[in-house]
Amino acid sequence: MLKLKQLDALIICSKISNWEIVEEYTGYGSIIVFEDARGRSVSSVFVDHYKSCRDALAYLSGKGHRKIGCCLARKSGTSSKQREAAYRDYLRSIGEPFDRNYIFYDTVHFEDGEWIVERLTAMHNPPTALLVTSDQVAAGILACCKERGIDVPSKLAIVGFDNQPIAKILNITTFEIPLMEIGRELFLRSLGGGFVQKEIPVKLIERSTV
Repeated sequence: MLKLKQLDALIICSKISNWEIVEEYTGYGSIIVFEDARGRSVSSVFVDHYKSCRDALAYLSGKGHRKIGCCLARKSGTSSKQREAAYRDYLRSIGEPFDRNYIFYDTVHFEDGEWIVERLTAMHNPPTALLVTSDQVAAGILACCKERGIDVPSKLAIVGFDNQPIAKILNITTFEIPLMEIGRELFLRSLGGGFVQKEIPVKLIERSTV
């Protein structure tokens, strides 16, 4: 449709096509991706998921946590791969072994908090902190902990991502990804033309779950 001028611009929020296909179609109109495209000839507005995950882990480590678990969304997703790489690299940097029981995949919904807490309570040596890449899932974990009498943050610290309204309501410590600003940038840049690769910074919002 872009090639046939049925579309003036294309914003790609999540892609399965390889970079070569996307780059090929930039000759037919404005394309911008919500993904780190550094090193590619495609415009992008992005969050550095590797760096933000390292920052979150460093924050938890600074609060005295060494046994840190990590909850990720789609295992095959680009952001999940970057976050898992950051998680493994950070553990290596502080001399902690990677424990596959400490990493939780396919955590997307509020209800996922229940099976995550079930797994934690079944562990002989559970993590003392969880880095959760979704505030919805973090909220589900917090609700389940309260139901089972697991004190947060003394028994389990929780850090979320996005700073969604549910994180504000439940007072969850999180890393704010400014989605409104990102959407605005993607839209305006798609109309304005010109090549751009802009990183959007992520900000720590400290609340009561750490």
